[in-house]
Amino acid sequence: MKKVGMNMLVKALALPLLAVPLLSSCMVENENPENKFNTSSNEPAANYRVIGKVTDVEGDPIAGIRVIADYSTDVVYRADTLYTDRDGQYSKFLTTPRVSSFYMSFDDIDGQANGGEFEPRSERVNPIRTEISSGYFGGSYVVSLNATLKRK
Repeated sequence: MKKVGMNMLVKALALPLLAVPLLSSCMVENENPENKFNTSSNEPAANYRVIGKVTDVEGDPIAGIRVIADYSTDVVYRADTLYTDRDGQYSKFLTTPRVSSFYMSFDDIDGQANGGEFEPRSERVNPIRTEISSGYFGGSYVVSLNATLKRK
């Protein structure tokens, strides 16, 4: 009886001691703690600064315009939504796999709240390289578009 009891005790103590190294070997460390170039694919990443200003035909800034920066590829849909501030400015910094163009869309979504209703506008913009790099990091780019919207 003592031998059976001792075997059960050894097994009960050994199981947790063996489980800890086994489970810890399955854990993955964060290889990129700064999340500097963390992208969803193995493509080279680049930094993009999306900037611009939205005005009416008189040159007055328009606040509250929704700006969609679509930088999708044939395989992956990627887009960011921004809104203009009271000076009509919009700005976004992002790190993503390199893309050849952005499709910018401007929509008045608040009706009369910003001084009237404005017609939507869309335009394709090619990024301008501001920093050349090599290896995995693909450099830095600016995507700039100042848009003028007409009243409906």
